[in-house]
Amino acid sequence: KRSRWALLSTWTDKCEVKSYGRAKDEDDDDKKKDDMGPCKHLLYVTKDMGRTFSLVASYVVQFSWGDASHDQQDRIYFSHFRKKSGDQHKLSGWSDNVDFAYTDNMGQSVRKLVHHGNKFLVSNGFIMVVKLKSKESQTVNLKISSDGGGDFKEAKLPE
Repeated sequence: KRSRWALLSTWTDKCEVKSYGRAKDEDDDDKKKDDMGPCKHLLYVTKDMGRTFSLVASYVVQFSWGDASHDQQDRIYFSHFRKKSGDQHKLSGWSDNVDFAYTDNMGQSVRKLVHHGNKFLVSNGFIMVVKLKSKESQTVNLKISSDGGGDFKEAKLPE
């Protein structure tokens, strides 16, 4: 990663109002709450140690820089909700509405890598992605790539 670059995420103000019940009683505050837009988790990048930020993605679950061992140190991997409207709920179980993706140009274009890929880890040249198998039974598969996301193979785990 570049020494002056960083990723930052934040929840929109509506999430705080909804979660903590602030601004409940006054009509003006209720109107402000309505004007805030939906509750969502936003991912930003800075290339100047926080002086300026650019939006990378919205409705984000998780994010990480790519691995330098595959010359992907400028790549941003993230999982995100497919639906980009309404309030984002915190991920409390495995979701069929979340995909694992990446961007090589700070969010200008996004490529989906694993449909239903909810959570992931980028480490030591590997990318491991937990992919939803069944929403009803909340079962998952573990997908692993050793080539920087070019190909994912299903891990064989004991039951």
